[in-house]
Amino acid sequence: MSTPSVALNPVLTFSTSSHQSVVPLHWDIRSSPRNAVFVTSTITSSSEFARPATYPPVRKLRVVSGLIPTSWRVTVSNSTGVTVWDILVAVHHALQTPLTQFEWDCKSEKERARIERAYHSRCLASSNVEQTRKRGVLRIDCFLSTTVFAGLSSPTFRHGRLEVVLTLSRHFGERHRGH
Repeated sequence: MSTPSVALNPVLTFSTSSHQSVVPLHWDIRSSPRNAVFVTSTITSSSEFARPATYPPVRKLRVVSGLIPTSWRVTVSNSTGVTVWDILVAVHHALQTPLTQFEWDCKSEKERARIERAYHSRCLASSNVEQTRKRGVLRIDCFLSTTVFAGLSSPTFRHGRLEVVLTLSRHFGERHRGH
C-alpha cells in the first residue's frame, strides 16, 4: 500500500539559500502568531494564513523537531483541513506551556542557568513584566535564542498520520542579551 504524496504550502516550506534559511513567513515563536508577517513581495495578503498548510489538505498532522521532546506533542487538527494559521497557533500553544517540575529537574545545572537567563530576558522584554514572571519558566525558554521560525520540511506519513519537521534558527539580534 503506497502512502499519498503531500506538499507543504510554500509559505511554510523550509529551504536554504547561501547557507541561510529562507521562508516567506517571519515569526519569532516566542510571540503570538498574530505577529507573524510575510516578508516577500509575492505574498501580500493576510488571507494566506487561512490557506491549507498542505496540498492536498489534511485534517491532522504532527509537528516534530529535534528541539522538541516527544513528550511535548504538537498535533494540529482541523476537520476542514489544517491551515497555515492552525500550525502557528499549535506550535505557539505547545511552547507557551509552563515547564513541569519533572522537566526542570531533568535539566543539568548548566542548562537550568541558561534557561533562567532566557526566562529573565523574556520577562524583561514583556509589556507586562510581573504577569510574565508569574507564568514561570515556559517550554519556549528551553530554546534559548533559537526561536525564529525557519519553516517546515520532510512531510512523511507515520502510523497513518502526517508528520512535518519544524526548523528554527537563532535570533542573532538577542544572542548576547542577558548574558
